[in-house]
Amino acid sequence: MNSRGAASGQVGVQAPPRAPERFDADDSAGRGDEAGGKDRGDGGDGASADEVGSCGGGDGVKFDMPSKISRSDNLYKVSENGRRRRADADRSRAAILAAAVSVLDERIDAGLERVAEAAGVTRQTVYAHFPSRDVLLNAVVDELTRETVEAIDALELDEEPALECVQKLVELGWRVFEAHPLLLQLPSTGGSDERHDPVTDRFEKVIRRGQRAGEITSELPAGWLVTSLVALGHAAGEAMAAGRMSPRKASSVLRTSITRLLRAD
Repeated sequence: MNSRGAASGQVGVQAPPRAPERFDADDSAGRGDEAGGKDRGDGGDGASADEVGSCGGGDGVKFDMPSKISRSDNLYKVSENGRRRRADADRSRAAILAAAVSVLDERIDAGLERVAEAAGVTRQTVYAHFPSRDVLLNAVVDELTRETVEAIDALELDEEPALECVQKLVELGWRVFEAHPLLLQLPSTGGSDERHDPVTDRFEKVIRRGQRAGEITSELPAGWLVTSLVALGHAAGEAMAAGRMSPRKASSVLRTSITRLLRAD
């Protein structure tokens, strides 16, 4: 074999004829990759491995379903985990509040460590929800007020005489004081507490109805009568808490005082 033939043979071994530009694996993707190949500068000879993996049909249309499903699953897991964390946090907060009510009813000066122990959580968990003792105490009062308002709204205050409805409200409030002595030992704020507004609003509504019907005196403003009722209730509760009156005696004195204050002559 001459040198030209050898060279030709060497070329034949090392550089076999180039395969057709259109690959079988590329047939399913059609000719769309040719344009993509030009953008990539590879002459459109074929799709990359990533493209072949993402192609799902003819006419050059690409689908990325596996990655989209994966992202959707991840978003669902993140959302579900977030809901679970919020639910756990809500349960933890509710447990701390319930424990605080119980502990503070027994001892108004109890610390957060005692509350944490009663709630079955760490002190750090208590601080995560309630940064200070004052914040926790305010949350306790808010919770008890909410429960009281719900109990008031369950009463049929439009069905009976106004004076009787006022007595119902007072009795309900008295039961709350008896069940939660901490309310009688709260430090004075030196002014009105807006948290009491939902309760006093309901008192005033009944009193105004009684004034219109002539059951309750109109000589004094409804707002003043409500303020007097609240003061009488606190006075009776404090007398009971100090041991000056038994609960039964304090309740009886309170009812008599309210009747004489409100009754129309």
